[in-house]
Amino acid sequence: MSIFDAAFPIFSMIGFNTPEIAAKYFRLPIEAVQEALDYYQQNQELIHAEVTEEGRRLQEAGLLGD
Repeated sequence: MSIFDAAFPIFSMIGFNTPEIAAKYFRLPIEAVQEALDYYQQNQELIHAEVTEEGRRLQEAGLLGD
């Protein structure tokens, strides 16, 4: 199983103390969590830009507070 098959946002994997804890929490194979963390490490700039842009769009649409 790939993390991309599981449809979990990458940010949901960040912040756990270990990949094993994240895998247990999300009931995913450790390999899937590690794949997500590797992807995040390799693409942080792109991911942060996408999150920023999505936040901007949501705010413009009045769906986020100030």
